[in-house]
Amino acid sequence: MRDDSLHLIAQALAATNGNVTAAAKQLGISRRTLHRKMNEMNLAEAPARGADASGS
Repeated sequence: MRDDSLHLIAQALAATNGNVTAAAKQLGISRRTLHRKMNEMNLAEAPARGADASGS
């Protein structure tokens, strides 16, 4: 089951270019639930758009 969930979450995140809110909506779950599932599966969230590597 974990592999299926991981695959679905990864697909949704890929389809939404890492947009957690849109991916959660696509999966029919809350953004908070998606974050929890991502943490449980050790899926890292993509860096915020526009953030640069230097942190400034």
